[in-house]
Amino acid sequence: MPEDAKRFFHKDTANQIMHLKEYYNDFTDYEKASFLGAICLSARACNDYKWSSTQIGKISEDKRKIDFIEKFIMKIKKHAFPIDYDSSRIIEEDTRRLSKLVPKNSVDFVYTSPPYFDALDYTSNYTRIVHNIFSNDIASIKKKLIQNYENYPEDMIKCFNEIKKVTTDEAIIIFVVGNKKRGSELINGGEFFKQIIPENPEYIIEREYSGTASKIWDKINKTERKEQIIVWDKSKWKKS
Repeated sequence: MPEDAKRFFHKDTANQIMHLKEYYNDFTDYEKASFLGAICLSARACNDYKWSSTQIGKISEDKRKIDFIEKFIMKIKKHAFPIDYDSSRIIEEDTRRLSKLVPKNSVDFVYTSPPYFDALDYTSNYTRIVHNIFSNDIASIKKKLIQNYENYPEDMIKCFNEIKKVTTDEAIIIFVVGNKKRGSELINGGEFFKQIIPENPEYIIEREYSGTASKIWDKINKTERKEQIIVWDKSKWKKS
């Protein structure tokens, strides 16, 4: 295992990861996703679970020996669900072009977690560990991340307009968002989308991250992160 990644794992755990990595190209896409998730989970476990689920904390000097095979199998079992391949389809594309890919007035429910609006670096933290294990060129990957705060509202409006086109008149649209800090400013995700989307949501539910591993990180950073679930009911738009 490359040195930049090795420092996060017990040597036996790292050994298991690299042996399984030899078969990575033979995995199904689902198995690949489970493998990468198990790497991140094992990194947390080797360091006594003192990191949050999204951010890396202090690296333990005396790392736990974690059975990576066990974590890998657990991931595969945990997220497995039956798919009707005759009626299911996965499309990898740009949501700003959604109506060119999905028939108009054909979707009953939309449930999505939009990208972070603070230009989150998707090559940092746990992802960086994975990139280092696979010797990926992180600099070239970062160049492809076009997300930034300045054009975020415009892009999200485009996405929502496309969602409106492909959904039926009775559709339910659900966004899961959250609070984000930008400098000293705390932006409430629910209020943010309420301001940029002309259609008023039916309701917004807010919850805290209490009782999760993330509370450790919140304590360190003196933050109280919250999540908002925004629900639009298109059947009510006709009556307004």
